[in-house]
Amino acid sequence: MVFKEKKSIVFTAVVLAVLLAATYLGRRPVEQDGVVYTLPSDFGTWRGVDVSYNRDLLTSWVGTEHMAFKEYHNTGTGHRVTMYIAYYPDMGASDMTHAPEVCYPGQGWSITDNNTINHVLSGKTVRVKRMAVEKGDRWEVVYSWWQTRDRVIAENWQYRLFQVWNRLLKRDTASLWVRISAEHGTALGTISRAEEAIHAFCTDLSPLLGHYFLQESK
Repeated sequence: MVFKEKKSIVFTAVVLAVLLAATYLGRRPVEQDGVVYTLPSDFGTWRGVDVSYNRDLLTSWVGTEHMAFKEYHNTGTGHRVTMYIAYYPDMGASDMTHAPEVCYPGQGWSITDNNTINHVLSGKTVRVKRMAVEKGDRWEVVYSWWQTRDRVIAENWQYRLFQVWNRLLKRDTASLWVRISAEHGTALGTISRAEEAIHAFCTDLSPLLGHYFLQESK
């Protein structure tokens, strides 16, 4: 009898927890003014131009109008990278996003390597996704990650769990999805140069990303 009562208590507690989570997750937080901005076309020794794309179509795919899609050239080193960033003001806005493992094959690319690696951003070692992709005579190295105000996350499922936790604690759930890629050839050393370009670009880019998020009052 006591065992049945304990099971009933546990079951009730689980149901209440689920209902509580559903209540919080169903509330869409009010968007804060002044936290969305466009990344500069030029910063440091990087010079950028917009990539031509169908904005309406991409918006319908990724669920946000706040995007930056540019190609950057470094006037000092000659490095070239392509940057795509999507800003989501809250957790609900990012529901339509999908993993790059889905995105690239859907656009005709083959994935030849896919893992998570250590990467340094703003002086901290974090985990990001690294992919090698190819289509016809084009080869690219691709780094991507989710970023919130206080964390960088490689995998979509980890991002979802972290944001659910943030929502339950009534924390800000704004986020960025960041993708940096660089083309390379088949000659020895070209992949290393592509990754060198990505690392150099990320070092200069990362201080700018914090402006997307609410700043804690001092």
